[in-house]
Amino acid sequence: MSISSDGVIFFGFSLGNEEDREEALPWEILGDDWDWDDYLAQKMGIVRENYAEFGLYYDARNKAIAELGCEVYIHGGDYCVAHDIALVSTYKSASRGCPVTLSQDHFNVTEEDIAKLKKFCEFLGAEWQEPSWILTSWMG
Repeated sequence: MSISSDGVIFFGFSLGNEEDREEALPWEILGDDWDWDDYLAQKMGIVRENYAEFGLYYDARNKAIAELGCEVYIHGGDYCVAHDIALVSTYKSASRGCPVTLSQDHFNVTEEDIAKLKKFCEFLGAEWQEPSWILTSWMG
């Protein structure tokens, strides 16, 4: 058995680990599945039951989520997961042994980008925090 570790960088903020996050979001909204994408899609009126094929549902779901410009991501490890709210355009991950090059333009964040984060927090019901660049990892 091996362990893999991925480096992650993004502009946004962390909701904390399992002990901290209870205050940051209404976690009961996720139910047993803990599927953020399904939850976000459902909030936008996109539900599996309205699609004859799963592929059509996933296409509609993924397109709608991409238009939000922000996502809930995770970091930490299998036994201590922490959740983050990130501006999608800034999220980059580098797997062990696979370097990723970032240009200076990658780090340009606009007021419009910050407005997307605020709107996403309101949509999600998450407590707003001042965003910053976060460098973290996932180990699993």
